[in-house]
Amino acid sequence: MKKDPAIEAIRLVRHQISAQFGHDTKALLAHYKNMEQKYAIRILKESPAPQKKSRVG
Repeated sequence: MKKDPAIEAIRLVRHQISAQFGHDTKALLAHYKNMEQKYAIRILKESPAPQKKSRVG
């Protein structure tokens, strides 16, 4: 499979971020939760599923 440069760049950045936290999963998750709160305005919310109309028969 051919390597995708964009995917490789994402993997590199993710590895660098993980290294900043000593590859500690709990510390990394805390960092991502903090970023999620800090930039909550930028996160798209999932729209609710459309309601199905019931048929009365």
